[in-house]
Amino acid sequence: MIFIEIKYWQIIVSVFCQHYTTLTKGSCRHEETWWWNEEVAEAVREKKIKCGKWKKENTNEARRRRVDKMQRRLSLQQRKRNRRNVQMN
Repeated sequence: MIFIEIKYWQIIVSVFCQHYTTLTKGSCRHEETWWWNEEVAEAVREKKIKCGKWKKENTNEARRRRVDKMQRRLSLQQRKRNRRNVQMN
């Protein structure tokens, strides 16, 4: 007897859920955006490709190369600042 009541309850709940979830599920609010164009899509594609490459080659050597590049850039900026300070004095 209890098994039958549980079975009916499961059927009632499943029908209720199917009915109301389809009613409350509407279309996407952002079907079309005014700012998304081919230029933005290309930029997103490039970013995804670069991110994938970065994840694949994120090794210790790659990190060391990035750090070396940043250090060179910083030292160049410091030299430029020093030259400006010397020229001002």
